[in-house]
Parts: sequence; C-alpha cells; structure tokens
Amino acid sequence: MTLCGLPGDGAGVSIAAAQREVEEARAELRDPSPAVMERCAARLERAVSLLATAMSQPGGPGDVSAACQLRRSLGALAKLAARPAAYYAGWQNRLGELTAGYGPDGEPGERQYVRPPRVLISG
Repeated sequence: MTLCGLPGDGAGVSIAAAQREVEEARAELRDPSPAVMERCAARLERAVSLLATAMSQPGGPGDVSAACQLRRSLGALAKLAARPAAYYAGWQNRLGELTAGYGPDGEPGERQYVRPPRVLISG
C-alpha cells in the first residue's frame, strides 16, 4: 500500500531527525540573514539526505504519515527560503552593477549576475 507516493509501512529508519532539521531551519528563517540562509540550506540538505535514507530502507520509512508530513514540510520550507534568497541575490546583482565600472572604450563594464540558489527535492 502507498500513501502520497511513498512505499508501504516497513520497519524503516525514523525520520524524526529530518523533521527536527526542518523545524530548526523554519525557526531560523524568521530573521533571514545571509548566514542564516546558508545554515538553512545545509539543514535542508541534511533533511533531504535523511529522508532519502529512510526511503531506501527495505519496507519504506516505517511511519508513512510522518514521511508524508516531512515531504510537505520540506516543500513549504523551500518556498519560504526562496524569497529571502532572491532578495539577497538581487542585492548582489545590484552591487555587481555598481562596481562593474567602465571599460577602456567608455562602455559600462561587464556585470556579474548571481542566480538565487534552487532547491530540488525529488523522490
């Protein structure tokens, strides 16, 4: 039997540690500084890795409803982190525009643009 696209209810790895990572990242995002964004990205990576480990266990993650909740929480957190990431990338781009200077021909220098990071969760 499957729920929300996850394998059935085996005696897999607990996903409580991954849920804690997501909850801590969400709490940190209340004040999204660049340092917080980097910590949250690392927390998201750990949570996704823990979820992948749970999913790869024979019989699935064990507690399927907890795995479904974690999957939804990861998606919501990725969306929550996208706005501040885009904000800081925009400021980096603006700084690049302001510091590009001018070339020898008097034309504006080449700007360096920063793309906001993307989080891809599949499985």
